[in-house]
Amino acid sequence: MLAGAALIVGFVAWDHHASNPLMKLSLMRNPSFAANVPALLMLNFSMYGIIFIMSAYLETVTSHGAFVGGLLPMPLVVASIVGSLCNGQATSWIGYRGASLLSLIMLAAGMAAMGGGAFLGDTVVGWILLITGQAVAGLGLSAGQPAILTWAMSTMPAEHSGSGSSLLTVFRQFGSIIGAGIFGSISGGMYATRFQSDASAAAAGMNPGHLTSAGSVNLDFQQAQRLTEQAAETLRTVAAKAYESSMLASFLIAALVIAITTTAVAAISRKHNLHD
Repeated sequence: MLAGAALIVGFVAWDHHASNPLMKLSLMRNPSFAANVPALLMLNFSMYGIIFIMSAYLETVTSHGAFVGGLLPMPLVVASIVGSLCNGQATSWIGYRGASLLSLIMLAAGMAAMGGGAFLGDTVVGWILLITGQAVAGLGLSAGQPAILTWAMSTMPAEHSGSGSSLLTVFRQFGSIIGAGIFGSISGGMYATRFQSDASAAAAGMNPGHLTSAGSVNLDFQQAQRLTEQAAETLRTVAAKAYESSMLASFLIAALVIAITTTAVAAISRKHNLHD
């Protein structure tokens, strides 16, 4: 990570002083354009993070298998379609800035609801929160992306539209990459901590080796298939609870980061609008 960070800093410094830069970083001096960068980054960060950790929960922890587990994210998909269809109407009512900020608020709320739903597990309230959270987040994702892109590009002179579009694409892809990585790191760390804690409490009268994590919830559920019925059930219960806790932590942290980003975007863009 340190080497990667050093390479990024080195590239930015080199590109900034190049006679023909690959990225026109001077565009970031425009507050309205710069405000859209973290907003767009957060959308892709959240989308890929959700996909990365939700699949294991829906397929493995809830024991629905690949087919049903693949259908359970449909509220997110359907809401994304609806959101894209409603984007034009939303921007006509509250403008591109308003639609962009609203989409981030919806995304944060949806993430928090999904985390709570996963933590409550296979209960009626848990599934209501999970489905509702997917729908709200899906609306935010699909309505936000075109609104933010249009808002950002509207602040650019026509001669810089190509450079601006390229720079936004870079940050979108960067958000996708760090979304999977950060969600995976938080989820994996929380899972290991909670698993070890719960395994210690549940290990009485059992072979300690039967309650040793293989490193992920998928591997632990596979490991349970080779154990006796009682040991397998205990291992699956410990693994499921640990993953539900890790999802809650991951989604709540993401919701908090998105909320902070939304506040910053609103403040920067409002200040610039007042000066205009």
